[in-house]
Amino acid sequence: MADLVGTRELARRLGLSPSAVTKAKKEGRIQPAATKGTRKLYDVDDVRRKWAPLSTAPPDSPPPDSEGAPGELASDNERYAKARADKEEALAAQEALELETLRGSLLPRDEITLSFTQFLRVANQSFSGLPAKLLSRYPGLTPDGRNFLIEEMRGILDGLAEWEPTS
Repeated sequence: MADLVGTRELARRLGLSPSAVTKAKKEGRIQPAATKGTRKLYDVDDVRRKWAPLSTAPPDSPPPDSEGAPGELASDNERYAKARADKEEALAAQEALELETLRGSLLPRDEITLSFTQFLRVANQSFSGLPAKLLSRYPGLTPDGRNFLIEEMRGILDGLAEWEPTS
C-alpha cells in the first residue's frame, strides 16, 4: 500500500517548506492520491518519482521548462535543501571548534594575541642591546658599518614595536 501523508509530512520528507507544497497544490503541480474527510493525502513515492528527474540534473543547469512547471518545485527543493545543508555544515564546524577548544587543542584568539604581544616586547628589549654588544666585539667596523648595523637593528625593532594583530 502507498505511503500516504499530509501536506506537512510531505514537505518534511521532500525537504521543502510546507508553504512550498501548499503553493504547488494551489497551482495544480501536485495532486492528492486520496482524501480523508477534508484532508488531502499524498503518495510520497509518486510525488518523488515525478520530481526525481529534476533533482538529478546538474546543479548549474536550469530547471526544465514544461507545462505544470515542476522545475520550480525542484528549484525550491534544491534551494531549501542547500540552505539547510549549509546551515548544518556551519553548525557542525562551529561545534568542532568549540570541542577542540574544550580539549585544549585550540587556544582563544585573544590569548594568542596577548602571548605574541608579550613575546614581541621581550624580543624588543633583548634586541635593543645587541648593537652595542656587536660593536664592542668588532671594534674594527668602519663608522659606515656601525651606522648601517645600528640603523638596521633600529628598523627591525621599530617594526616589532609597531606590530598590531590583524582581524
